[in-house]
Amino acid sequence: MRLPSMPKAALVGCLMLAGPMYAGCGSTNDGISRQAEPSQESSMTDGLTDGYGRGPLEDAIARMKRMRTEMIDALDHELGRQRWAPAANQDGADIAGCNDGVSQTVGLRTYTFSATYPAQQWHRAAAIVERIGRKYGFGAVNRTVDKPGNLDMTGAAPDGGSYNFAMAQATILSVSTGCYQWAHQPGPGAWLTIDPTPGQQ
Repeated sequence: MRLPSMPKAALVGCLMLAGPMYAGCGSTNDGISRQAEPSQESSMTDGLTDGYGRGPLEDAIARMKRMRTEMIDALDHELGRQRWAPAANQDGADIAGCNDGVSQTVGLRTYTFSATYPAQQWHRAAAIVERIGRKYGFGAVNRTVDKPGNLDMTGAAPDGGSYNFAMAQATILSVSTGCYQWAHQPGPGAWLTIDPTPGQQ
């Protein structure tokens, strides 16, 4: 969904942009947990249990962009630089309406590279993503698939934000805001400009 006026039918603020592309998360003893833990950004998310966030959507988008950048930078620093780029099948962000009729959620473009880490580094990669996510209030982490050749994990924040990190034949990272109201409602075509390709800002 890209039109700001389109309603969201189910869970508020949850856009898993790339989960269907690479099935993937389970539980091990390597530092990835299934249970929610207190957020390190409690001032941002305390009390946000209904899927709606405080502040303007513009701030939430900027926060998710920072988190995505930090996740990729940490993976590159600790596991070796990769050629991350926006997914070729996406030309912009996804905007969806929320159940209150006024708030919206934005799924930023999925970032990917057409390879993956060595199998022995997969759980470390997942732990890196979880660590950065917790800085931004993503305390609920789950592996939906964790088996040889396929690992998929999700993170959720009290404001309804989510991320998906998956490794199979390729590696993907997608992030989405929770439900917020715009400070300044964007015009038609905003989905093309919210999350431009690097170098085209």
